[in-house]
Amino acid sequence: MKHKILFVEDEIDLGNVVKQYLQLMNFEVDLRTTGEDGLDTFKQVHGHYDLVITDVQLPGIDGFRFAEEIKKVDDAIPFCS
Repeated sequence: MKHKILFVEDEIDLGNVVKQYLQLMNFEVDLRTTGEDGLDTFKQVHGHYDLVITDVQLPGIDGFRFAEEIKKVDDAIPFCS
């Protein structure tokens, strides 16, 4: 079974490189480019992810606010920024 990661990074080239690397390590990765999109995705498929990774500096909702909102939905989800 592959572990599933929600990865939020606004620099699309960097996001794609990291996503490809994680996929090579046998993770399933959903890449989102804004905190809002990442939060919407997380809420829609709550319980789907094993880990959330985010950039700190994001347009709109920054990484810290994004983390706070994710923890309101699931305070047990591992989170890395």
